[in-house]
Amino acid sequence: MIRAWILLLAAVLWMPAKAQFKGRILIEGTQQGMASVRVSDGLNVTLTDAQGRYILPGHPKQRFVFITTPAGFRTTETFWQRVDSTRKEYDFTLRPMVQTGKFLRITDTETWRYDAWVTDLKEYVQTEGADFLVHTGDICYEKGMAFHADQVNTSTMGLPTYYCIGNHDLVKGPYGEALYESLFGPVFYSFDAGKVHYIVTPMLHGDYKPSYTADDVYQWLKNDLAKADPSKPVMIFSHDLLTYDSLFMYKDLNLNEHRLKAWIYGHWHINYARKHGNNGVLSICTAPAADGGIDNSACNFEVFQTDQSGITNIHKKYTYVHRNLVTRQTVQGGKRSLSVNAYHAAGTVEQVTARVFDKQGNQLQSLALKPVTDWNWRGELPAGAKDFTLTTEARLRGGEVIFKRDTLQNTTLQWTTNVKGNIWRSTPLLAEGKIFIGSIDDEYNHHSSISALDAATGKLLWQYPTGNSIKNILAYKNGLVIGTDAEGVTYALEAATGKLRWKHEGPMTSLPAYISGGIISGDTYYTGAAKFLEALNVNTGKPLWRNTAWGGGEGTTAVMAIQDTLLAVSSNWNALFMHQAATGKLLWKRSDGGIRFRSSPPVFADGRLYVCGINILHIIDPATGRTTDSILVPDGLKTMAAPVITDKLIIVSGAEKGLFAFHRNTLQPAWQFKPGEALFYSAPYSKPSSATIESTPLYHDGKIYAAALDGNVYVLDAATGKVLKHYALGSPVFGPVTREGDRIYLADFAGNVYAFKI
Repeated sequence: MIRAWILLLAAVLWMPAKAQFKGRILIEGTQQGMASVRVSDGLNVTLTDAQGRYILPGHPKQRFVFITTPAGFRTTETFWQRVDSTRKEYDFTLRPMVQTGKFLRITDTETWRYDAWVTDLKEYVQTEGADFLVHTGDICYEKGMAFHADQVNTSTMGLPTYYCIGNHDLVKGPYGEALYESLFGPVFYSFDAGKVHYIVTPMLHGDYKPSYTADDVYQWLKNDLAKADPSKPVMIFSHDLLTYDSLFMYKDLNLNEHRLKAWIYGHWHINYARKHGNNGVLSICTAPAADGGIDNSACNFEVFQTDQSGITNIHKKYTYVHRNLVTRQTVQGGKRSLSVNAYHAAGTVEQVTARVFDKQGNQLQSLALKPVTDWNWRGELPAGAKDFTLTTEARLRGGEVIFKRDTLQNTTLQWTTNVKGNIWRSTPLLAEGKIFIGSIDDEYNHHSSISALDAATGKLLWQYPTGNSIKNILAYKNGLVIGTDAEGVTYALEAATGKLRWKHEGPMTSLPAYISGGIISGDTYYTGAAKFLEALNVNTGKPLWRNTAWGGGEGTTAVMAIQDTLLAVSSNWNALFMHQAATGKLLWKRSDGGIRFRSSPPVFADGRLYVCGINILHIIDPATGRTTDSILVPDGLKTMAAPVITDKLIIVSGAEKGLFAFHRNTLQPAWQFKPGEALFYSAPYSKPSSATIESTPLYHDGKIYAAALDGNVYVLDAATGKVLKHYALGSPVFGPVTREGDRIYLADFAGNVYAFKI
């Protein structure tokens, strides 16, 4: 139907010659015109006079007349009107609205299916409000654009809704953007809201060729900025990042000189933010709201708060998490500590209260817990009797209360500590009687760090702030804890004190962000990917070699693997590469059999390399790269979990159906374990229904310890896959489960590190 409509459009589309345009901007309910409103024909920009009137000269490529909606107003219909030879004037009506400087952003939804992420957005707007919603592209293809135009618009969402055009929104037709224009209007335009001037620029290339050029955008952009209020900060929405450099240049137009504060983009399906130079432009990318990111980033929409200075706060709302509330308790030193994970995607948890009751129902104590992260709240109660009852209430903004009742009893949880930042793929690293862990900050709110905890008590010993997110594992050697952040910067910290011993600025000069983890062999730390894959001296940070053999690909969570002289390195959407560890020489690469999709780390075991393809586990000869055997898995192997090789089993993790165990001697199925539905989705393109395990399970003493995105840790019988027990955490777990002695250690997305007695 859509394609037929495009053919009809091609037949009736009229591209007028240059013509003059005029009209008036009115305030709703009055005949009063509004002065100084910017109006454009796609090239020229003019201001309305005191009566709200304007005249535009037109130009050969004109297709729209559109306005820059002024701050404090919204249009009663669209901000654009298509040029029509039968019309003499193009009038627009504005409606006053209260604006707070807050807006919402989604991107790369790439769906034509209605799902809970749409409802989450609607409910958030109803309870918390915002000035506008913007979608930064890849809506996607004909069916996706039709769905969004019908279901995610100004009327259905309850606030002005804007769109950017992405590469997959340039579709077959008389020209690439024809369908987009019929549904969403011009592909470049601007509007004001709060104290900020916002500009939308288009993707310059895509699946089909657009009719516009970079020069068309440039000429209009110059004219728009020339008429903009120079005191207002500028933020630009676009489907892709303009530059990784500190200067944002559009041809010879220096956007930094026009108070550019932020470049907000999509395209990469990743959660990543960075400052371009000291006090420079902030660029922000985010994963889709509808499904998991290409690099296993969690699905979300973003909430921005702005003022005259630019962005003052950004936080993500992780879609699909609904009224989630779980309490964990520990007893130490005569006190009972409470940790509550409380989260709701469509609203904000404003208050968490814990109440203790005796057997007769008498309230003994009430405690207002303190927020630590966007998920976690904490407080302390007297140890008391073990059979007391605890109730927990999480109050949402708007008045709704989430309620849970628990019995206070003995627990295998020894301690839990929050590091005041979300924890993604980093896992507890044990050394020197301490636990080291990295945290993330995908909004550039300065919450990323490397932390040291006392392994016996969980006490926070020191915390070192990093420039960007520590996405993945840390490494330890010679009294140093070493980790690399998302900008490719490596930090070597004294394990005892947290003091910086050395810092290495990696040669990362472009996207994708670095989301893997470095490993140590001997006195060499291996880090980076593609052209900034490097070997560094552990003690000095001095580079020993740098990869020159290959580049490209997307970011991968797959940690490198090393055995003897061989170093296995991954690049997502590219290949698995085998290097000579001492020199960096490339020995072979594999991209067939789904191996190019690299989220899962390769694993050396018994002279073989176990590698997950998209739905095949390859057993590879490390010397030659040849597959010697394989297992077809009835699920997508696109999680961050590495294959687990025991004496009898091979265990892999699928994105939708959980764990699959195979007999190691026959490669035949042994058992399958499916956890609950994920609280949110992170494996690439995963969405409901998916029961995902991103965390590499731990095998110990005949048991499998598996942490899932449903917020639970499961203890399974290794022989049968049967659940022996489980622990509810109330937040997804991404990092592998680790063990020392009679304890297992793990960390959840809420920023909590846990020690359980086994």
